[in-house]
Amino acid sequence: MASVIKSIAFKNFYNFYGDYENNMFTFSEGLNIINADNGMGKSKMYNGFLWIIKDMVYDSDLREPDGVVHSAIKIASEKAKNTDEVVDFGVRLVFEDDRKEYTITKSIKLTKDYASEIGWKVSLPRTDVLELDLLTHNSAIVYDLARQEEIIKVRLLSATMQPYSLLQGEAIDNIVDLTDSSNLASTVEALTDLSELKIIEKTCKTLYSGADKDLSTKQKACAQNKKGFDDAQAEKANILKQIKGSEESIELYKKELQQATEEADKYKGILANTEKRVEYREKLIALRTQLGKKEKELESLLSSINDNLFAKNPLPWLLYGTDGYVDAFIEKRAKYTEAMLAKKVLANPEALLASILPEGSPDDASLSKMLEECRCFVCNRPFTKDDEHYKHVEMLRNRSLKKPTNDDAKFKAFFGDIQKTVSPFMTVDTIFASIASSIKTQKAIEDEIKTIHDQINTTLTEFKNYGGSENEDSSISDENILSAYDKALNAINLNQGYLTSATNQVIKLKEDLKACDKKLSEYGGAAVPQSYRNLKEIIEDAQLVFDRTKQRIYDEVIATLENKSNEFYQKLTAGNNVDGGKLSFSKTSYDSIQLKVYNEAGGELTGASEGFQRMKKIAVLMAIISSKFGGGKFEYPFIADAPFSAFGKNFINNFFDTVPSVFKQCIIMIKDLYDVNSPQRISEDGQEILERMKNGEIPGTFYVLTIPEVSDPVNMITNIHSYKK
Repeated sequence: MASVIKSIAFKNFYNFYGDYENNMFTFSEGLNIINADNGMGKSKMYNGFLWIIKDMVYDSDLREPDGVVHSAIKIASEKAKNTDEVVDFGVRLVFEDDRKEYTITKSIKLTKDYASEIGWKVSLPRTDVLELDLLTHNSAIVYDLARQEEIIKVRLLSATMQPYSLLQGEAIDNIVDLTDSSNLASTVEALTDLSELKIIEKTCKTLYSGADKDLSTKQKACAQNKKGFDDAQAEKANILKQIKGSEESIELYKKELQQATEEADKYKGILANTEKRVEYREKLIALRTQLGKKEKELESLLSSINDNLFAKNPLPWLLYGTDGYVDAFIEKRAKYTEAMLAKKVLANPEALLASILPEGSPDDASLSKMLEECRCFVCNRPFTKDDEHYKHVEMLRNRSLKKPTNDDAKFKAFFGDIQKTVSPFMTVDTIFASIASSIKTQKAIEDEIKTIHDQINTTLTEFKNYGGSENEDSSISDENILSAYDKALNAINLNQGYLTSATNQVIKLKEDLKACDKKLSEYGGAAVPQSYRNLKEIIEDAQLVFDRTKQRIYDEVIATLENKSNEFYQKLTAGNNVDGGKLSFSKTSYDSIQLKVYNEAGGELTGASEGFQRMKKIAVLMAIISSKFGGGKFEYPFIADAPFSAFGKNFINNFFDTVPSVFKQCIIMIKDLYDVNSPQRISEDGQEILERMKNGEIPGTFYVLTIPEVSDPVNMITNIHSYKK
């Protein structure tokens, strides 16, 4: 059985406003990417899968899963609720399973209820399932609820596989916890069917106890020396009690030993690469200081923009776009004075002989200069002192000395003041150059800030690769760490000694138990049927066989997992500057599986970054899945929301290259390929993946989600952009 999701569509579901056909994603086998920044619909889309598969959604306010009905008001589109009295919202998923195609629609109806405290009446959820035979093309609606449940919970995605198929954020940490070796052992057992052998072992133990009890009862009935038999039986009971007590102590010592070992590994990781961490921590401090200075410089520049809007020197930016206004004013003033002159000439033609120049032109200073040089600046003709031309110019010059009428004076003063005021703004076009200079400076600072951010991210990745942590308390002294490490080592030695002693004690007690059983057999005598002894011995032999089989399979499984885990781990960590090392699985003395990493020289690598740690977990998970399934591929969809929070660029690219070889279909919602400055909102790495999809190198689809740049929460909608279907 193998399922492939063909599409998912939404109707008035969170920000996915409108009907199903307007909010549809079609998928294929291989890699399906939904690329979006925070708040644009990734997690809402993931909630659509959760509703279909598990009848719940993840409430980001409560930070936990919640029932769909309880969250119905939050789920329904705000825009739909703001415009409609009745709001239908839902999710529709189409998947194929062998020769059948199933369309599952889950929906809820909200009806406006002004009398209700919440303002809406919430209907019961509705589930519709349509079954289509891909060979005959016959379709039928599935009404039976049990059959609907089987289609969703078995055919689409079985309940046992859901933890490995539905991952949100850091859920991978909960699947394969490498810090807890017993959890790793449990995961291996669950996915490799070793747990079934333990059940058989437990059954054999119960059967053995019953056979031993039946034999003891028969021996007592046949015993001639009742007192001797009772004493031997009491001795056996005491031995069994001691064995039980010792085994309980062994379990306690194993637990204490495991805890001490994990503590020691933790402090060993902290101590590892201390010098390198100090180097990169200091580099981070320097870069962040430099970043702070540049951000203040940018803040200062942006603050000055407000001042430039009104500054008089050189010119206020508010005048940007007023080019030509001053020239237009001067032109209109000239036309006005010419029109006034024309009126005066028409009213008094003789005035034309008295003044051939427009009033107010030339100015008094020019007229005085003309009198000094005895030359007309207008027609460039000379004249002599006291001739009629000289007297005319003198009259023009003296005209301004005459006291004008009150209205005339006000009018001339008005135009004069305007001309004096606007004269500095004759060069308003220089504002553009000032603005352009500021923009250029701003862009240069922003580029420097981006470069510093990139350097910080690169340095932070290296810092983490050497075991550093953003939350690391650098005030903790090496002495304290060493002390804690030594304490853990002492606890290991102490509990290992206790464990060895208790184990030896159990071995001795079991020898005593055999001797006691021999006494009881002698007291029972030949009258005890041989079949009782044979049954006990057969079950005892079966216990031994199953135990040895379990150990053999366990060893084989661990060896296979180690090989496959390393195969995937090398692919996932390829191209990193820091050596990821080689994974090594080993069974511990406390019945768990310990995973360590060694370099080429055989030295243990500790303190790896969070990205490396998560890559180890994914490698182990891939190894377990590919080992469990005969074809080496997970036959269910792998659906993940933001699984790369601790990954670097190289890790992400390697993941996309590797994961399709294990999972038949991957649907991944991611923000790490989003670039707000790109026209398509796709980063360079995302563009490379998209091109490989278009070229056929990577099978799959590529979507980008966006929201309007200016959007209030009530009317916010998510837009879907398909770049590869």
